[in-house]
Amino acid sequence: MINLEIRDLRLVRTIAEAGNLTRAAARLNISQSALSRQLLDLEARLGAGLFQRQPRTMSLTETGQRVLALAAELLPRIEQAEQDLASRLKPDTGRLDLGVQCRSCFVWIPEVLKLFHESLPRVTVNVIGTDDYVRDFDLNRIEMVITHQHHDIFRRGF
Repeated sequence: MINLEIRDLRLVRTIAEAGNLTRAAARLNISQSALSRQLLDLEARLGAGLFQRQPRTMSLTETGQRVLALAAELLPRIEQAEQDLASRLKPDTGRLDLGVQCRSCFVWIPEVLKLFHESLPRVTVNVIGTDDYVRDFDLNRIEMVITHQHHDIFRRGF
């Protein structure tokens, strides 16, 4: 069985995006020789080359393309899970999807968001206009809403 690690997927993705080891090493903040050793180790574990090496560039082999496809599928999900976990463990980081159903609030909300950002600079607020905030809650599009309407959502178990 092959022991493929998350860092291996990130390594392949970064080298493929950068096109060569020098640029990839700079993006990963490691030396080129360390990156080269990591790549050689991964290729040895897989029993196959992942890149064809040319003088100034690297291109993916068929196996490399498969690993890159796996990275493209898995890494966004892993990175989202890492962000979710970090926001739960460090409540002063993360993202808030804020629904807005109130035209007049667009006059004062920028100042409130500025104050919010000053208090919690590592929390990203995504403001989403909504015409049906109950539906948007149900679909997990928003986590909070500013509205001029009253709706008894507490009966729904929120």
